[in-house]
This record gives sequence, C-alpha cells and structure tokens, in this order.
Amino acid sequence: MITCHFDREDVLRQDDKTEAEMAVLVRLFSRLPVALAINGVCTVCTAAALWPGTPIEFVAAWLGAMGCVLWFRYYGWRRFRRRPTSKASVRSWHRHFTFGAALGGFVWGITAVAYYMSDSDMTRTLLPFVVAGMVGGSLVVLTGSMQAFSAFLVSSLAPFLICFVLIGDRVHFIMAAMVVVYLVGMILLARPMSASLVSSVHLASINDRLIRQLKEKSSQLQATFDHVNQGVAVFDHYGRLLTWNPRHRELHGYPIHLYRPGTHLRQFLEQDLARLEPSSGDELDPKALAEPLAPARFEQLGAEQTTLAVERNLMPGGGFVSTSTDITDHKRVEARMLHLAQHDPLTDLPNRLLFQDRLQIAMARSARSGSPVGVILMDLDGFKAINDSEGHRVGDETLKALARRLRSSLRKSDTVARIGGDEFAFVLPDLTTATAAVRIGEKILTSVETPLKVEDRFVDLRASLGVAMFPSDADNAEALLQFADVAMYRAKRAGGSSVNLARQLQRRQRPGKTVKRVSPKAASG
Repeated sequence: MITCHFDREDVLRQDDKTEAEMAVLVRLFSRLPVALAINGVCTVCTAAALWPGTPIEFVAAWLGAMGCVLWFRYYGWRRFRRRPTSKASVRSWHRHFTFGAALGGFVWGITAVAYYMSDSDMTRTLLPFVVAGMVGGSLVVLTGSMQAFSAFLVSSLAPFLICFVLIGDRVHFIMAAMVVVYLVGMILLARPMSASLVSSVHLASINDRLIRQLKEKSSQLQATFDHVNQGVAVFDHYGRLLTWNPRHRELHGYPIHLYRPGTHLRQFLEQDLARLEPSSGDELDPKALAEPLAPARFEQLGAEQTTLAVERNLMPGGGFVSTSTDITDHKRVEARMLHLAQHDPLTDLPNRLLFQDRLQIAMARSARSGSPVGVILMDLDGFKAINDSEGHRVGDETLKALARRLRSSLRKSDTVARIGGDEFAFVLPDLTTATAAVRIGEKILTSVETPLKVEDRFVDLRASLGVAMFPSDADNAEALLQFADVAMYRAKRAGGSSVNLARQLQRRQRPGKTVKRVSPKAASG
C-alpha cells in the first residue's frame, strides 16, 4: 500500500511556479511580433547583399526557408493569442516557442554556406556581422527562456564555427575560437539575466494573485460590512470618521451631510445631546464630548424612537470602532417581564414587591425633605360572600373595576397596590399632617362604597382602612406596615366601613350603605 502525503505549501509553490512560467511565456510571445518584423527587414537586406556574388538558387532557397520560419512563428503567435493558456499547455507552448527559435537560428546559421562559397570581402564581412547582431538581439527578445535562447544561439553560430574550421587557415581558426568564446560568453551572460527576469515575473505574478485575493476578500468584507445587522462606524485616532455602513445611519437617523470622511465624532455626539434623551438609566455621559476616544458603553434613542446599545472599542493601530445594536425588542421584553414581576396579573396594580420598593423610596425622600409619608392598608369587608354567591368571574371583574376607580381617585404621586386577595395598600408621599392621610383614606372609602357596575349588575362594597404615618408612628417599613395593619383590624372589629388612624390619633366610623343589588351582607344572608 502506497501512502501519499501532500504538503499544502508545496502545492502552493508549484502553483506559483506554473503561474510564473505562464507569465514568462506571455511575455515572450508578446515580444514576438517586433522580433519577427526585425527578422523580416534583416532578411530582405541580407538577401540583397548576397544577390550579386552568391548563386541565385541559394539565395532563393534561403529566402523561402526564412519565409517559412517567419510564417510558422507568426502563426504560432496568433494561435497563442486566440487560445486561453492553461497550466497543462504551458510546457507545450514553451516547446513550440523554443522550436521556432531554433529554426530561425538555423536559417540564419546556414548563411555560413554563402560565406564559405563567396570570395567577396563584403559578403564575408557582412554575414558574421548580421548573425552576431541577430544573436545580440535575441539576448533581449528571448531572455526568460534559456532553452529558446540557447537553441537560437547554437543553431545560428554552429554552422559558422564549422565553416571557419573547414577553411583551415590561421585567421579562421582564430575566428572559430572567438565564436566558441562568444557562444560561451553569451550563455553565461544570459543565465543571470534570464533568472532575474523569471524571478521578477514570478514575484509580479504572486503580487497580482495576492492583489486579486485581497480585492476578493475586500469585496466580501465590504458586502458583509454593508449587510451586517449592526450599525458600524470606524474613526481614526483623532476621532474623525473613516468609513461606515448604511445600517449605522438607518439606526441613528443622523443627517446625511455628517456621513463623509473626516466628520468628527463631536458632531455626532452633539446631535445626540441636542435632540435625544437617554433611553435608560445608562445616561449618555457628557464627558464623551471631552474624551471622544475613550472606550464607552451606553444606551440612547435612535431613529423612530428605537433604543440602541452603543459601544466604542479601541483598535490596536489607533482609532476605534463604534457599533450600534437595535435592542428595542429586547428592552420591550425586558420591560414586560419586569412589569409582570412587579404587578398583579388580575388588576395590573403594583404587587407587594413594587409596593415595598415605592414605600422605601418615599421614606428616603421624606427623610431628606421632612414631609411625612402615609401608609394605608385596606381590606374589603365580606368580599368572599360575593365570590361565593356570584362566582369568581364576577369577583374578578369587580376587583378590576375597583382597581381602575382607586387609581383615578389618587394623586399621581400616590401608589395603590394589591397585596392579597381582597387586600390593598397605599403609599401617600409628601403629606403635611396625619389628618391629610385620613382625609385621603375617607376619599378612598367613599370611592369604594360607591356602587360598581359589573356586567349587568351593581355591586356594593365595604372596606376597613388602617392608617400609619412615617416617621411619627415608625421609622422603618416593617414597623409602619404593622401599625397600619393593627389600625385596619381595629376598624374591622369596630364594624368596618371606617378609617382608623394608628395609635388612636383619630378614629371615625361610618354607617353601612344601602345595598343596591349585590352586597356582602345580602350575599351572605
């Protein structure tokens, strides 16, 4: 069993090498039209120079051979342009290019035959000069492919080397030696030039690929940035706006003229302070204007009365990212859950927990202002009989109607809570005297004893109320409620339908009302 392991870096290096070879090949073929044009001009000039002293058959054959070579290379160039180059075809095209270079060099090299046959000094001077010039030009045109350059160099100079050796005199032996030196020297010069070109093309191809990947990543990031559900704005280390997404303006509703590079954070914060109120206990700190680059978390109102959670996080290179999240639904659910936790589900009045909290707040404010706080506990007399005779549905509707009436009979600063089945409690802050609390209690009693219309009937209720005062009766909530509870039961034992002040400061009884249709007494009798 043969196990193959593939190194991802090796694969990437191989891909880079193939891309570099493709880039070099493209560059070689891009130079070919100019090279072919120069070859054509030099071919015509050389044929004209050979015509007088060289057999016409040789000149014609040489012109035909050179024409075929030029057409072959031109046709290859056209095919290369029309067909997309794939990684699989790189080596095939490279061999085609090298073969074309070798053919061109060979045709130029066979001019050595004319040199050998001619007795003209002009011909013998011209031909080595032309071939040497073509070799020198190929060093530029074919740089990047040592195979193609070497093929052209050897095929063009080897015939002259043979020719010089065949002539056999001392001068031509020296010329043959010079050809060898020229050939070796050109190869040695071409190697670093070719390696340098290949390296530069390699680096350029890698750079192009990285730029393409960077653009793709940038496009993907921009698409994500534009469609993320959070509002995002990026500021530099001076607090100036760099970039933002459409969601940021959608959430905040800032004027569109602020959304331009260079807008300072102060202008956004000034908009917030000028037109918005904090949406929760987390207030927008005015220090944010003085220290706009400090990390911060706060809540504020956004566009269309939405609630936003804004967070600023510093970036490692300086500057910061401001993210805004719409938490309106979360705050709504949170407020609903808090409401359910603090209110009676039947009457929607504050429950015992919220009542205790309101009482503590009123007592703390009273300790600062000196205004006494009244607490009233109220119990409905004989309410169980209504439930038993009329049913719990009527009893529940009666409590709901009573709750609405109690809320409407109090001041805005007062609190009425349902703390038991038919037991209610009141917090009366900012009073002047205990007499004021008793008067409010009497008003509450009158409201309770006014017949309630529930569905198709009238219900009469009676109640007993106990009043206690802070700080004269007690200096803590537990003791205050105990005093009010004792006063309430004292009123109930006295016959009900009365308001009783703790510690016998004031006592007052009221006669029972006439029952209209349904009353605790009638229900129990």
